[in-house]
Amino acid sequence: TEYKLGILPLGGYVKMSGDDPSKSYSEEEKNIGFLVKLLIDSLNEEKIYQFVQAKDKKNNEKGISKLKKCFSALQFEEYEEHINFLRQIQDIRSKMAAHRKGSSYEKIKKEFGLNNEAYKQKFKEFLNKSVCFIEYLEDHFLKEKKYLTNETTNDVI
Repeated sequence: TEYKLGILPLGGYVKMSGDDPSKSYSEEEKNIGFLVKLLIDSLNEEKIYQFVQAKDKKNNEKGISKLKKCFSALQFEEYEEHINFLRQIQDIRSKMAAHRKGSSYEKIKKEFGLNNEAYKQKFKEFLNKSVCFIEYLEDHFLKEKKYLTNETTNDVI
């Protein structure tokens, strides 16, 4: 029997920021875009909502809010830091994309510590937080085998 983590997709193709050759992206945009695609855009929202009670579901909720409800429904502890991190990088990507041609682009980079040498340190921080988030998922979903799914039947076991 093969098992897989059912809350995150393992496989498939996600177009990454910077894949469009007609657009040029800064290093910051590419790296932040990659983290957002990997950690947020790739969330299996349908699977996440399987753990949430029907009374707690809202039709207009997006990935991070659904993930937060999932963690709460499963009574996971100490997830707020991870949720806040995901919202932070999503906010950075959104603001950078919305203002990339305007004068506020540099202001946004400065606001989030993404300018010059500070960027390298800040991105290391983002990578460390990303690893911590993935380890959190591993600890709560892979080590607790009750959240694994059987790949052939896709049933939660």
